[in-house]
Amino acid sequence: MEELCAENGWWSVELATAKVAEGALSMRFLEVIIGSWGSRSVTYDQKALVIDGKRRILQSGSFHYPRTTPEMWPEIIRKSKEGT
Repeated sequence: MEELCAENGWWSVELATAKVAEGALSMRFLEVIIGSWGSRSVTYDQKALVIDGKRRILQSGSFHYPRTTPEMWPEIIRKSKEGT
């Protein structure tokens, strides 16, 4: 396996992916710590989760990274956010 470096040209995608994962884990850790300071009420009804009395609708999506090139990702993510 090649090392992550500027000379081989693909370090930016690999490094960015690692940094995003690291940041996501850090944010999740903070959510758990801060969330444990107070109790929350989490229930659900037929349409949504109800967190502390407020209805929350969760939306998610995915795309197949191996079937796309890194150059395509910004456009795919933009379209996902817009819902198109």
